[in-house]
Amino acid sequence: MAEEHHTPLRMRILVGLFCLLVFTPPVATLLTPTESVGMDENRTLASAPGVPHSLAEINAFPKAFDTWYADHFGLRNTFIRFYSYVRFSLLRLPSDSRVLVGTDGWLFYAEDDVVRDQRGLNPWTGLELSIWRDELAKRRDWLHRRGIHYLFVSVPDKQSVYSEHLPEHPADASFPPPGQGHRPRRMVQLTTYLANTPDGSHLPLLNLDEALARSKTAFPAPLYERTGTHWTDVGAYVGYREILLRLQSDFPRIAPHPFTDFDLAWSEEKAFELVDMGGLKGRFAEREPRLSPHGGHCAVPIPFPTVLPEEWNKPGRPPLATECPIAPPLRVLVLRDSFGTRLMPFLSENFRQAAYVWSRFDPELVDQMIAAFHPDLIIEESVERRMAVQHRVPGT
Repeated sequence: MAEEHHTPLRMRILVGLFCLLVFTPPVATLLTPTESVGMDENRTLASAPGVPHSLAEINAFPKAFDTWYADHFGLRNTFIRFYSYVRFSLLRLPSDSRVLVGTDGWLFYAEDDVVRDQRGLNPWTGLELSIWRDELAKRRDWLHRRGIHYLFVSVPDKQSVYSEHLPEHPADASFPPPGQGHRPRRMVQLTTYLANTPDGSHLPLLNLDEALARSKTAFPAPLYERTGTHWTDVGAYVGYREILLRLQSDFPRIAPHPFTDFDLAWSEEKAFELVDMGGLKGRFAEREPRLSPHGGHCAVPIPFPTVLPEEWNKPGRPPLATECPIAPPLRVLVLRDSFGTRLMPFLSENFRQAAYVWSRFDPELVDQMIAAFHPDLIIEESVERRMAVQHRVPGT
C-alpha cells in the first residue's frame, strides 16, 4: 500500500494566510465604495479609466488602470494607516515628506522649498531683487495714473514666524539649523534691498514679518495653526491691523478696530491638513481661536460687480463682494490667496464696498475690475512661499 502523506498543520495555516493576503485586497476592491479623495493623504485620488475607443486610448489604458488601482485597491487605507503608525512610532517621522514634525505639537509644511528658504538656502539674485523693485514701482505708477492706490502685502510662512519650533537636522550638512552661515530669507533680502536703494523705502510693499514676530506673545492665542499651514483669526487680525495702519497716511478715515472689539472663542479639538497629509490622525490636535465682533458684522455679501472668466471664478474659489453701509465711502479690490480667507471679514468692516478675487496681479483682470468696480485701492496679498518674480505690467 502506498504511504499516505499528510500536510503539516502549520503548512496549511501558512498557505491559508498566503491566500488570504493575496485575494483579500482585490475582493475588498470590488466590495468597497470608490473614494474620490484620499482622506489619509489629503489629495485627490485617480479616477477610473473609461472604456477605450481608439488605439491611443488602448495604449494608455494599462497605465491609467494601474494608477487607478494603486489608489483604490482594497484595504489600502488600512495599510496606509498601519505604515504611518509604525513609521511615526519608531522613527518619529510622518508618512509624507512634505510634513515636518516640530517641537511642542507643531507641524510644518516642507514643500515648495519653504524650509530651505527659511534657512537662507534659496536666496534671490541681485537681478531678481531689482525686478521686484521695478515691478512694484510700475504697478504703483500705473495705478496712480488712474487715481488708484496700490499695496502689496507679504504674509510670512509659519516657519518664518515660529522657527523656534522647527526640527533640527544636525546630521545633514545641506540642511543646517537656522542662521548658521547662510544668507537671510528671500523676503528679508528684499526688504533690506529696498531699504538701501533709491525710492525703495517708498515702494508699496508691506512685509508682515516683524509685526507677527512681535505679536507672538502679545495675544492670548497662537497666530498660526499648529497642525495646518495658515494663520489663525488672531494672526489675520494682526495682518489687518498693520495693513490699515500702513494705509492711514493716504486714507485717514480708516482705522483698525482694536482687539478689544472682538470676542475670542475656542473651537473643539480638531486637526488641520498637515495631520491628514502626514498620516498622523489621532496624534496631533488643537483648539482653533475664533474672533467675532461684539455687535456682529456690519459687512454683508452683495452681488459681484462683473462676470469674471473661469480663470478667476473656479469652484471653491469664487469672487466675493461685500458692503458695509456705515464704513467710509471707499472701495477696495483685494487680490488674494488662501491667506486672504481669514483676512476678508476684518477688511470688509472698514470699506463701504470690498471685492475679493483669488488671483495675483493680472493686467486683464485689473482692467476689468477697474471698469466695473472703480476701486480707490488695490491690495495684493500673497503668502511668502507663493511669491515669484513677475514682470508683466499693464501698458508695458
